[in-house]
Order: sequence, then structure tokens, then C-alpha cells
Amino acid sequence: MKVIAQTGIQVPMADNPRRYITDAKVVEVADDTYYHRRIADGDLRLATDEDLAAERSTTAVTDVAEAVAVVAESAPTDVKPRRKPNATEGEQ
Repeated sequence: MKVIAQTGIQVPMADNPRRYITDAKVVEVADDTYYHRRIADGDLRLATDEDLAAERSTTAVTDVAEAVAVVAESAPTDVKPRRKPNATEGEQ
């Protein structure tokens, strides 16, 4: 099932309590008692179509920004512009 935390809440993952479900990202979790209890407590809620759509649009912007950053990092920085030879240099 897909869940997201309520605004301002961080919920530890059942399998790794050092990782958290936040209100920033929809997370796929196991359909087990732990998450059902957190939903009943009001800390988590099932993700809606609006949550998924918002995440897709945010992810697309992030992916484009990451791609631009990767291209910028891989561009050579020590390239010098080509110099046209003088007519006199070519004749010597």
C-alpha cells in the first residue's frame, strides 16, 4: 500500500527505524499491522491520486535539474578556444 505522513510528522519505517516516512514523499510499504496502526493513530494516511500526481510532477522537475547538473559537471573546464592560424604562419 502507498502511504504518506501527515504534515509535520515523521514516521519510522517498520523494517528500519532510522529511515522515516515524511510528508514530502509517497512511500510503498507492506500491508501489515504496524502501518495500519499508524494510519489509525493519524500519523500516516493512504496516498491519494493527488499525492501521486504531485509527486510525479516534483520528480520530473528534480530529474531534469539533476540531468542538467550532471551535464554541467561532465563538461570540460580546461578547453581553450581554437585560434585561427595567421596567413603568415601557414606560409612558412
